[in-house]
Amino acid sequence: KRVLFFFRQSLWALIKAVGLPLRYLMQRRLAGFLRRSLADKILAEHWCGHYLHGLNLPRDALMFEYSYRKQEKLGFAGLLGFKIIIQDIRRHDWWGEYPHAWFQKVPATSKYLPLCNELADLVFTDGVIFDMDRQSLNAYLRECFRILKPGCHLIVWGGNSLSRSRSRSEIRWHGRIYSLEEVREAAKNSGFGEVDVSFEGYSPPFMPEVVNMMRHALSPGTFKTYDFDSWLARLQRPENRAYWLLRVVKSNGILSEVAV
Repeated sequence: KRVLFFFRQSLWALIKAVGLPLRYLMQRRLAGFLRRSLADKILAEHWCGHYLHGLNLPRDALMFEYSYRKQEKLGFAGLLGFKIIIQDIRRHDWWGEYPHAWFQKVPATSKYLPLCNELADLVFTDGVIFDMDRQSLNAYLRECFRILKPGCHLIVWGGNSLSRSRSRSEIRWHGRIYSLEEVREAAKNSGFGEVDVSFEGYSPPFMPEVVNMMRHALSPGTFKTYDFDSWLARLQRPENRAYWLLRVVKSNGILSEVAV
């Protein structure tokens, strides 16, 4: 046991030593991606073509964003001609530099979103929902329903609880993870109708942080924070992939105009 313990400690120290330059390279590639997201319309259209595919959005749509990836959405919204309202629990240096964006600092304990009724054309959120307990999640989804115009959409992108490595990562970061089925049920109880569900992103079967760091740092392709076009993910069963994407609609009494 002692030999095994020291072997594991030595292996972990080696991985950390090798990982430092990889982490530095990955951070540089991330910074480059964020710069591109503010200026590269092809990149914005590539993102839009997947996540907003088939949505009947007006030319000057108002998008509400509460997620961990606010900077890239800020850039995409501007390049696509959208206005965007971004919510966070802390202020950032880059706030106030973009005329198409409004920013709101809202306490994590707040039960309400800083928008009037039926104002937004689109709401996008991600694994930030795993920071909420069940009561807070239900209240948040009800607020998303309130601020959306009839016939408009909520998009939720979350880590997949059916992927063991992804589930462990989300629980370590957030203290919890919700299954897709739990979020679907909560969205339904809030009044939303489901549009579609898909799975994306490669989920390494072992050492996910190390494997993904190597992929992100050393991949010859263009770095992106999303992974819906991964060829590795196509080798996995959809329900075993790293993330799920749930798209729901606030019904206006008419069948949704989304191409499912």
